[in-house]
Order: sequence, then C-alpha cells, then structure tokens
Amino acid sequence: PMPRLAEEAARDLVEVLIYSNAPLDEIRGALAWLDRAVPHDLRTTSALEVMDLAASAGAPEALVAAGNLGVDAGRDDRYPDAVHKVHAKMGATLLDLGRGEDAWRHLLSSAFGDPQNGPVNLGLGEYYEQQAESLIAKGETEAAAGRYRRAFSRYLQAAIRPDSGPSGVEAMARVQAALKALNADNTSFGADLVERLIAGRVR
Repeated sequence: PMPRLAEEAARDLVEVLIYSNAPLDEIRGALAWLDRAVPHDLRTTSALEVMDLAASAGAPEALVAAGNLGVDAGRDDRYPDAVHKVHAKMGATLLDLGRGEDAWRHLLSSAFGDPQNGPVNLGLGEYYEQQAESLIAKGETEAAAGRYRRAFSRYLQAAIRPDSGPSGVEAMARVQAALKALNADNTSFGADLVERLIAGRVR
C-alpha cells in the first residue's frame, strides 16, 4: 500500500496479466490501479509504455484498454505529444481489428495534433480506401470515387515522409488504378494540385 511501491507493483501486475493472456476485465482492473499509482502528469506517458508492452505481447485489446486511460489523461500530461502518440497507436490497432469508425476517430485526433505524421496519414488513407471498397460493393461508384480521392490525398502525405514513403507510393498507385477502373481518374496530379492536397484545401 505504500505509494513508493504501488506504481512498481501495479506495473508488474499489468505485465504478468498481459503476458499470461488473462481475461480483459482483470487487465482493466490492473490498468486502473496503475493509472491511479503513477504521477498525475505522467498517466498518458505511462499508458504509452503499457501499449508498447501489449503490442509486443500480441494483446491488442489490452493495448486499446490502456490507450483509453491515456486519452482520458491526455490534457494533463507533461509531454504534450504523448496523447497524439496514444491516438495514433490506438487508431492503427483498431484498424487492424476491423473497427474502422473507432480507428478513424483516433487517427484523425492524432493527425490534428501531428499533421505530418506519415503512418497516421497512411492509416487514414487505408480507412478511406476500405470505405470506397464497401461503397463499390453497394454499387455506389460515385461516392466510392470520392473516398478514393480522399485516400489518395492521405497517401500522398504519407509518401513524402521517410517512415511511410514506400507504402504511401504503393498505395497511391493502387488507388489511381482503382479510380481508372471506375472511369473516375480525370484529375491531373501536377505540382499545383499536390501542394493543395497537402495543405488540405481540396478534398
């Protein structure tokens, strides 16, 4: 019960539960204890560390549970970019879990705080591309073309960043091919349009 031991004990418990694949409710209980035990202005930073642990253990739901606590404490953390990193990790994980709408909200929150983040823009592009494919399945090709164009603009922003460049370029080519298949590739992607896409002044 001593404060100087509580954080260490809670962190050890979280690690044991995650690596032993304990029920999510038990992990949430340990996460809540850790959240109470860490300094108030390091709760989001602490959540980030747990998210990395959960990712290494292949425990996406535990990662999301830790992230939710990190988001709640984001305004008070001494490191202002910590909450954007939490949103980014949650968005990528939720996208992998097939929870697109939730992923989109977190990725967009991260992009507002860190608009040049390549992997975040890549994730947003993937979300819009998935939407386009869903619209095609429903026969809504015009709406799908709009989603593809939005995906392209995000992939473009990912392509100019070193950590996401190759994936961004590959995704841009894929989206352009999809637009051509819809007979919707009627836009000239010149330097002027590229600048406006990056600035967010066109869809």
